[in-house]
Amino acid sequence: MKSDGKPEAADRGRGTGETGPGGSTGFDGLDHGLIHALQLDGRAPFSRIAAVLGVSDQTVARRYTRHRTHGALTDADRRLFDALALWLSVEPARLAAAGEAMAAHPEVGYACATTGPHNLFASVLCRNVGAVYRYLTTRVAALPGVRAMESAPRIRHIKGPGPVFPSPRPAPGRHR
Repeated sequence: MKSDGKPEAADRGRGTGETGPGGSTGFDGLDHGLIHALQLDGRAPFSRIAAVLGVSDQTVARRYTRHRTHGALTDADRRLFDALALWLSVEPARLAAAGEAMAAHPEVGYACATTGPHNLFASVLCRNVGAVYRYLTTRVAALPGVRAMESAPRIRHIKGPGPVFPSPRPAPGRHR
């Protein structure tokens, strides 16, 4: 807001960050710019983000606070605290069934078949240590053909997903 109590142009008529009718988030270009800036540098000062976006520090701070309050922005370290790598040794005849069942679990962010003594890998995210224990002793234990399991909690996040490469466009007249 300006000193006269009226909202800045950047905040007038803009999205609220709340979910609206039809599931719309109400995000606008400024919100997307803020989130993109934080993805590039999560520690960037509001003043630098504001200068790039062409708005005041207060507008950036207000938008940031609103998105934190509504859960659009979260603390990555807290969110990733109870993540773990999971290696399973599954009977070969049951590997596909176990993999498909595991991939359907909401806790699983990534799953793949591998070679070697452990032939099924998953990256798992649980709410807390108790949830990890329950997940391993109930849902994973019930998977078909599991002979052995190893898990390793992530204790420090060093790098996220690799670079995203643009999809090659199919040649005219060709379909994928």
